[in-house]
Amino acid sequence: MKHTDYLAKIEDYPEYLQGLADLKTHFALGDAILRARIKKGLSQADLAKMAGTKQANISRLESALGNPTLKLVNKILQALELDVNFVSPISTNSYKSIPFKPGIRVDNWPTSVKTNSLSSQSTGKLS
Repeated sequence: MKHTDYLAKIEDYPEYLQGLADLKTHFALGDAILRARIKKGLSQADLAKMAGTKQANISRLESALGNPTLKLVNKILQALELDVNFVSPISTNSYKSIPFKPGIRVDNWPTSVKTNSLSSQSTGKLS
């Protein structure tokens, strides 16, 4: 069975839809924290130190397994310079309207490789 066929099949089950609704906020929070942390070039340990918590707590939040207090969420959002916005959903299946973009953009990823030779210039390609 193809993955798309499987997803179409399980969307007929009320338990799946309820679970998806129950965890929607956890996944949205985890995704926002992960993207902002990577964009700032922080490790989980760095963010944990800034927020006054443990690295394991950041890991659980990013994987949508944590159930943080609002106080901890606020500390993390302040450390990442994020704001919270609540919006009405477009529909009950609004998660389907978000286009999938593979990979995570990393703005601080090196785009060139430095060589030991003083006279050679970087080509931006790995060999």
